[in-house]
Amino acid sequence: MSKFTLETGSIAIGDPVMGLARYSVSLPPGRYELEAGALVQVNGIDVEKDSAPSINLDGPYIYVLDAAKVQQFEIAFHEIGNECSYMMLEMQNRHHELEKRTGTLIGFYWEEELAGASREGKYVLDINRVRNVQ
Repeated sequence: MSKFTLETGSIAIGDPVMGLARYSVSLPPGRYELEAGALVQVNGIDVEKDSAPSINLDGPYIYVLDAAKVQQFEIAFHEIGNECSYMMLEMQNRHHELEKRTGTLIGFYWEEELAGASREGKYVLDINRVRNVQ
């Protein structure tokens, strides 16, 4: 699993092309990762899940990072993406460049790792599946 740094108590998660969802988490600063099952697909109406920020996935990849770093991340993501035509295997190979330009650890996951399958759609984050790895 991929690790990310939490500094502010708020994380951004999702597909940067579709927009990142922000979640407030009551966790101390440190290094974290998401466990399997962290993404729950939303089908139909569920009052508890509908109140959570939506994570809209159009591709099979997910980024997660401290929400305070979103602006720097999105600029770097799109610059690198334009250079390699958004081919995600190449983006994954250049992940260290995203982290260097953003100044933080950024989690990268394949949808299947967190949701159990690759299928486009709307998800919510199960905050109980954010695990400290320090």
